[in-house]
Amino acid sequence: MGGDFLFTGDRPSPYLARLIPDGVPPFTVTHGRATSSFRVPSGLYQIERSTELSVWTPFVTRRIHGESGVLFFTDNNAPTPQAFYRAVWQTLFSEDFEEGAPDWTTTSVTGTSKWEWGIPETRNLNTAHSGERVFATDLDAPLAHSVNALLTSPVIDLTGARRVSFWYDMDFPGQQEVQVSMLDDTGKKVLYVWEGAFAGQSNGRTKWSEPTPPVVVSKARLKWQLLTGDEGPHGDGFLLDDVAID
Repeated sequence: MGGDFLFTGDRPSPYLARLIPDGVPPFTVTHGRATSSFRVPSGLYQIERSTELSVWTPFVTRRIHGESGVLFFTDNNAPTPQAFYRAVWQTLFSEDFEEGAPDWTTTSVTGTSKWEWGIPETRNLNTAHSGERVFATDLDAPLAHSVNALLTSPVIDLTGARRVSFWYDMDFPGQQEVQVSMLDDTGKKVLYVWEGAFAGQSNGRTKWSEPTPPVVVSKARLKWQLLTGDEGPHGDGFLLDDVAID
């Protein structure tokens, strides 16, 4: 089910539920005496209302937990000849690094290279995916030998999460790689490690997107770990931008 849904029954006029993204089932609407109930996938939704399908006004946000649930809201606006509703699926978490990253943490375990926030200026990695700023493994110099450096996100609410994504660019001509994992909310316990470390050269900005791992927690952190070998060349490293959880 998806797209547009026409509600009939004891409403004074037809009601339409227009859903974004297309393919998401419709939701519960209470307007006057009429109620319709439908189930939706888990996630965060913003409910918007319109009387003519030209101007949409947000008026409530609802989060669905678990695999799916009933998305319920009450329209307390004055009765109108017709009303249209749509549920906009919201991004649960996003970071483009343009306004700084105060809740992100960097840790240098060994070596002199480290994760840095700002404008990239190396020969091969010098452009963000959006805006100007990124997190990168040394903004203005090639990588050093024997590096173990960590970048950890703030705590993220995973309720309703379905996918993890980010944009990256990398220049790893030798013994270097970045591993991506999910930690618990304390940042001390590894919950999941995505298979296939990032190594080699991406030849331009590339999007990585994977399903949210099957971990039974409501809150977690993401971690990027840079590792370089004892011998070079090591290249310009790894550039991270536009992290999102949907």
